Amino acid sequence: MSTSPGRESLLRATITVVARGGLRDLTYRAVAAEAGVSHGLVRHHFGSRDQLIAAALEFAVEESLRDTSMRAAVSDVAAFAAGIESHARRSEEIEAFQYELLLESRRRPELRPTSSATTRRTARPRASASASWGSTTRSSSRRSGSPWTASCSSS
Repeated sequence: MSTSPGRESLLRATITVVARGGLRDLTYRAVAAEAGVSHGLVRHHFGSRDQLIAAALEFAVEESLRDTSMRAAVSDVAAFAAGIESHARRSEEIEAFQYELLLESRRRPELRPTSSATTRRTARPRASASASWGSTTRSSSRRSGSPWTASCSSS
C-alpha cells in the first residue's frame, strides 16, 4: 500500500491511540492531537471513523508483513517464529492495535468484514511458509509440545 507521509502519520497516530486506550478512545480529535494536526484533516483523509479504522488496520497488517518473515520463503518453523517474535518486540503498538480490532470485531459485526479480510491476507503467507517446511518439520514441531509451533505447523 502506497501512502503519503501525511496520511501515514495519521495512520500511525490512529494505531497509537487505539493501542493505548482501545477503540473507545478513537476520535478524530485524539488522532489529530497525536499527529499534531487539526481534526478536520483526519476527517478529510478518511471520511468516517470506520474508514479510518479499515485504513489503519490495512496499514498495520502491511507493516507487520513487511517486518516479519511472513512474505519471504522461510526454511523452518524456528526462523518463522523468530521473525514474528522480533516483530512483536519492535512493534508493540501495531500488535496491540490489531488485537484490539480483532476483539472489537467480535462485539461489532460491522467490523467483521474488515478484520476477516485482513486475517485471510495474513493467512496466505503463513500457509505458504508452513507448506515449504515439509512434513518432517511439522511432525517434529508437534512433538516439541509448543502450542505456538504446533499452531504454526497446522496452518
